[in-house]
Amino acid sequence: MLLRRSVVVGLLSLATPITAATHRAFVGNEGGPDVLYTLEFDDELLTLELLRNNSLPAASGWLALSVFQGDKKTLYSTNMGDISGSQPYLVSYSVDEDANLEYSGGLSGGSGRGLGVWAGARPIPPYEVHLAYLTAQSVVSVSANGSLVGETQNLTFGGSYLHGGAFHPNSKYLYTFDVDVDTIWTHEIDDTTGDITYVANSSVPDPVSGPRHGVVHPNGKYLYIVTETSNHVAQFTIDNATGIPTFDNVYFSLLGVGQNNSNYWSAEVNLSPSNSFLWATRRGRSSEYLGAVGLHTLNEEGSMEKQNFLIDTSTSGGLSNLVQPTLFSDRWVALPDLEQGFVEMWELAQDNSTATVIAHLDLADGGCCENLVWLN
Repeated sequence: MLLRRSVVVGLLSLATPITAATHRAFVGNEGGPDVLYTLEFDDELLTLELLRNNSLPAASGWLALSVFQGDKKTLYSTNMGDISGSQPYLVSYSVDEDANLEYSGGLSGGSGRGLGVWAGARPIPPYEVHLAYLTAQSVVSVSANGSLVGETQNLTFGGSYLHGGAFHPNSKYLYTFDVDVDTIWTHEIDDTTGDITYVANSSVPDPVSGPRHGVVHPNGKYLYIVTETSNHVAQFTIDNATGIPTFDNVYFSLLGVGQNNSNYWSAEVNLSPSNSFLWATRRGRSSEYLGAVGLHTLNEEGSMEKQNFLIDTSTSGGLSNLVQPTLFSDRWVALPDLEQGFVEMWELAQDNSTATVIAHLDLADGGCCENLVWLN
């Protein structure tokens, strides 16, 4: 059952200082209007508000934030609304201290690259951007200010459906998740160019299948994936010498009792800021079937110990339900929805046994909401 909590804020005296910390985020669209939203979460008032509606020169999609050379910030966005190559397939925006966006560059001319479903910016020099789009993978160089320069490498994978990626904490390896081939690809990243070299492809064995997204523990020992086909969250151990992940036979289902696997497709997996918890979500394949949010406890080494809960969301989630923990506390996560178009903030109970919706922001424009990235 979805738990929802109302927050009532009383009138404050004019002499009362407001000391609440606010935290900003961007959330994008998928196939909707060419806009991107700036949101603000207040962790004392427990409110989520629309701060700014940013008009864009091209359709948005998957968002990735790069912080480099101290505090310079650049936001990258794939274009999931155009496959003809007539629009930029990857766009960069500089981000100022007030979370304003300024267009800084775009790459065009790549037929099919408008299906870019994931992009990630490596956090060390040369700060290149990696892009996955169905059957291919690209590496894109950036300038000193983070703006896009050009594609330096393109690799194709026959019969693949590349849907997500994750960097090893040492930034030496890139893991790419292939739903259709049921494989995790490991590539080594060149320190100078950012280009990648094949290392291995690791099969995902039964009963786990269809790796979609993943995240690596900061200690580099474990890779966690969420599977679109079998609706699991699963754990792999990473070999320290080679970077190759091996299935641990540790996994948890993201389905409730009696739910038919074919009616659902799981979406996202992410670590809490303390790395004590692993969040994962599923979606319904139609509005008839509800999505869900699950929490998993990790031990001190990072291995999954138990599933704390699995709670239905209020909708199927559409193509989203891409849970994103805040950067500053294990207590809250953001959950974008694409069926109805909203973002919610969920709060974890003190005993970690459940979570409740404490803020809801409607952004129903026909394309919102894709993934969300926190600025602070």
